[in-house]
Amino acid sequence: MSSRSDQELLRGYAEEGSESAFSEVMRRHADLVYSVALRLVRDQQLAEDVSQKVFLALANNAARLADRPVLAGWLHRTAHNLSANAVRADVRHRACEREAAVMNDLLVPEADANWQSIGPHLDSALSQLSEPDRDALLLRYFQGKSANEMAGLLGISGQAAQKRVNRAVERLRALFAKQGIAIGAAGLVALISANAVQSAPASLSAALASTSFVKSSAHVSTVLSTAKILVMTTLQKTVVAAVVAAVIGIGIYRTREAALSREQKQKQALAENARETSKPGESLQPVPAAIAKIAPERPLRAKLPAPMRKVVPSKKAITGVPFPSTKLYAFLAKKEANLTQAQVASYLAANGRNAASLLAAYRTTRDPALLAEAAQKYPTDPQVAFETSMQGGASPQDRRSWLDALKQSAPDNAFPNYLSALDYFKSGQTAEAIQDLNAADGKVQFQDYSQARTQGDEAAYVAAGYPPGEAKMMANAFLTEAELPQFKELAQNLIGLAAGYQQSGDQTSHDTALQIAVYLGRRLGDPSGSESMLHQLVGVSIETAALSGLDPAVAYDTAGQTVQNRLDQLAEQKATLHTLTAQADPLWQTLSDQDWIGYHAQLAASGEETALRWLVSNYGSH
Repeated sequence: MSSRSDQELLRGYAEEGSESAFSEVMRRHADLVYSVALRLVRDQQLAEDVSQKVFLALANNAARLADRPVLAGWLHRTAHNLSANAVRADVRHRACEREAAVMNDLLVPEADANWQSIGPHLDSALSQLSEPDRDALLLRYFQGKSANEMAGLLGISGQAAQKRVNRAVERLRALFAKQGIAIGAAGLVALISANAVQSAPASLSAALASTSFVKSSAHVSTVLSTAKILVMTTLQKTVVAAVVAAVIGIGIYRTREAALSREQKQKQALAENARETSKPGESLQPVPAAIAKIAPERPLRAKLPAPMRKVVPSKKAITGVPFPSTKLYAFLAKKEANLTQAQVASYLAANGRNAASLLAAYRTTRDPALLAEAAQKYPTDPQVAFETSMQGGASPQDRRSWLDALKQSAPDNAFPNYLSALDYFKSGQTAEAIQDLNAADGKVQFQDYSQARTQGDEAAYVAAGYPPGEAKMMANAFLTEAELPQFKELAQNLIGLAAGYQQSGDQTSHDTALQIAVYLGRRLGDPSGSESMLHQLVGVSIETAALSGLDPAVAYDTAGQTVQNRLDQLAEQKATLHTLTAQADPLWQTLSDQDWIGYHAQLAASGEETALRWLVSNYGSH
């Protein structure tokens, strides 16, 4: 079977209904299709769905494609188009999966920095090439064909095939140059060869392989039976197989309502009272409006000199912990997070289309025109600057403009300085990155406006007719945290900066750079700040990675705790969060609307970890 060409296999499937022939075609090209989809949708489960749809399209078009000399070109274009459709079409699913993508990004090692620049744009650039050029690159670098093997497939000489490859590489390199990505032909070839195709996961391979077990006596029924298997949704597969736990994690459930300060004694007393006295289904007394989170005491305050060389981001994996939230995922996947324009019209009118209402309407409808309206009307509003700076696809100049606007409108907030430092690191402006880090070090606030964002979204859901408890749940569950992978990337740049100082013999600056990363992790992960558990976990992971570069025997704080003591605490904290999430997972689908109100009151008072403990204590089995 493996000696037969793609064309022969497709012809056997189209004319004879041979499932084994089609299975062989899928086996050959599954890695290519999956890799294209994954680069575009940036989530494993959704990439598997797209891959299955590509092969369904191939099954339906087998007869027409049987005479095509290079099947990889058609598969690449189809995977590219279906991936783009998947990203655009299902906003509800995308809101969930974006959180999973954040979690997945934290669970895997960082790839080469150059590939991070090229990978997201590779398939779009390939789609702009002519079909002969695209086929040449796919055969040579995606499928590993030699020039002679290409010659046999294309009906040309081996020399002509190599010339076609060289020409296609230069044209692809020119397309990247137009996007401001400068790389030589040799470097581009090396990156594509090493990174462009990865093995499809076992779950996808199993789903595709299962088509060979479908029995059918007629070609029509064969296509239909194949279709039924290939269009099985990710949710159906994960619920049946119960394999989603390691991928989705607690990141799916986005819950935050406040950012409290440890210094606020009155609010802490209220939180303690809530934990001790509240009963299931009871509403708590309203919590006073929270102020921006105050930074935890940092162990070191020192300025950094400009390094002598460009910073190379660390490839050290900032790892997280998979959380068993299968039932929570299944519960949220049934929810329609997206409101229509008609549903938000009354909410916008009641609030005079002010900045907060426009942003809430944007987040709950995902209509970019509403964000554009907010940006045009309220360019000095800090929440508008925050929301706009978090949007993907913006040019570096636009991103810089909105981060600068956020700095000006919220001068005490360290948040934009950290993200600005990351952008400077990425553009090679290390001195400017250090200036922003030093500026962030001196600011006590660390504000991402999550409380205001969730409150606005909650009001939009209520105005659209959602019950109060469900509105609270929806507002928290579908609020994205696009900043988290950026903070992870910043931490890796800080670790790389520390390595550069160490190589130049500056041990003091090495330790200081790592301490800045530790401090960033603490700001993200401080549970007293009422952050989400995902936020907390990312902070713990960043702090762990940074502390691993310090002498474990040195002092961590003024209380006599060592670095090793702190690492042990962080490991225990991860294990505790994992256990707590597993205990809470069976309870979500049992909660009434009043129960949700009680849960979110706990969350607002004390944060997600405490709210989960309350949930397990009051609703779990005893």
